Amino acid sequence: MDRVVKSAGRVLEIFEYFAHRQGPATVSEVASALEYPVSSTSVLLKSLLSMGYLEYLQESRNYLPTIRFALLGTWMFERFFSDEEPILHLMDELQLQTSETIVRR
Repeated sequence: MDRVVKSAGRVLEIFEYFAHRQGPATVSEVASALEYPVSSTSVLLKSLLSMGYLEYLQESRNYLPTIRFALLGTWMFERFFSDEEPILHLMDELQLQTSETIVRR
């Protein structure tokens, strides 16, 4: 593997962890699964929380991805399906006009 900035690689591994887990997790669970120090994991999760990619469930002390996390790659649909999916262009326009989250079922 080519040289990777450690914190960037860890953030992406955290995203992949949640994508695979498909549910909430504590700092300890993330740290254990990815074999990271708990302190570093805590800092990374808090950073993602402050950026809006995770939410914190105080009662259970769990982190959970937000819709912002889920929408990271939605622009890729246009690249692969733009001719077949004109609805995506309409969804983008609607989102821009309303500032609301638009989700296709």
